[in-house]
Amino acid sequence: MLLIYFKFLPKKLNRSILTMLEVVLIRMVELLSDFSLQVYIISGKEKHTGMDLNILYCGDLHSFHYLSQRFFNGEYKLKNYSRVSITHINKLLNSSLPEYLDLIIVKADRFFKKYFKPGFLIIPEWVNLVLDTSRSLEEIEKKFSNGAKKDIKKIKKYGYTYDLIQDPEKMEYFYDHMFLPFILDRHEEETRDLYLRYIKMILNRKSVKLLLVKDLDKTISGGLVDIRGKYEILPSMGVLDANHEYLKKYAASALFYFHILSAKERGIKTVNYGDTRSFVDDGSYQFKRKWGMEVTRSCFSFKVFGFKFLKNNPPVLSFLENNPFIFEEDDKLKIFLYSNKPDLSIKDVQRFCRSYHAQGIEEIVLISPYGFSEEVIRSNLFEGTSKYNFYKKTGSTSFLGKNVSVCIIKESPFLSD
Repeated sequence: MLLIYFKFLPKKLNRSILTMLEVVLIRMVELLSDFSLQVYIISGKEKHTGMDLNILYCGDLHSFHYLSQRFFNGEYKLKNYSRVSITHINKLLNSSLPEYLDLIIVKADRFFKKYFKPGFLIIPEWVNLVLDTSRSLEEIEKKFSNGAKKDIKKIKKYGYTYDLIQDPEKMEYFYDHMFLPFILDRHEEETRDLYLRYIKMILNRKSVKLLLVKDLDKTISGGLVDIRGKYEILPSMGVLDANHEYLKKYAASALFYFHILSAKERGIKTVNYGDTRSFVDDGSYQFKRKWGMEVTRSCFSFKVFGFKFLKNNPPVLSFLENNPFIFEEDDKLKIFLYSNKPDLSIKDVQRFCRSYHAQGIEEIVLISPYGFSEEVIRSNLFEGTSKYNFYKKTGSTSFLGKNVSVCIIKESPFLSD
């Protein structure tokens, strides 16, 4: 009966309804898959101290390869521990867990984060970086970092040009010779077949075009552009044969810069540049933020990690110091930084802000076990843990001890470039 109904609908409406049903079905499958979580104990040598680090991990292991590169200095051991319903996750955590554990990680759909008891830091698996192109080009360029401005000078020096086309043969060429080599070169262990099939599928959509960067007559990089009225998504990009020499010659920067110019020419209001990891020292995050983009929750991925640190031993503190990340609190995105440097100065605070802050970040939470200099304490940036609602609400910093100092950086000169 449903098929007969679809048969008499206009093709455009038919496609829209099928797309909506597909999205709903995928969300239902994702939610159902998180009702029952596999539990593992993962052990290895912490990346910077070389000391033992033991993690209780609940959830699917996709993305753990990425996390393992941040936690461990090489190989790690993975052992099945049990299985648990997400609705009973707290019963597991309240049970007699092995005393040697340093950290608990629960990965689940954000719909279930209400089951994470106090003490968890909620870290999105992915965030989006989005650019408001409704502003004038002059206003957009004011938000570019010095690094982006230097890239533009190089792009102009090389004389690169661009085309926005819709050619089936060139799209297939892009997939085989740019996108696929590039994604496998950078993320082979993490690339899902589902994502590859999705990119292959949208090549033939009428709403999808291909932006190509040319060095004279040679195409060196490209990216798909999914046009949805005045809103655009860049779901994929690639560099010819994953050639690192082209990257050194700003092929990726040229793609982003030319896309901004193209979006302005076509009256596009907003561009979503896709998923990026929540660790703010990640290369993708750093590359996108220099173009003045705003951090938002992902429109494509709904998974979050709940991190609960059980100890404040050297491997745990080393992980925190070397892996600044975005976390969620009160439906706002914030950055968590931990520094072991004594008497942090205003210049130190400014350096952290300029290194990691982007539009869309509500505040930076900078934690120090050794305190801050007098100039920071006298400023309006400083808060001790006694006043820090994040500490009082969740106890998330309690594993660090009650004497840590917390510096909250909100709107201030330190957040400007």
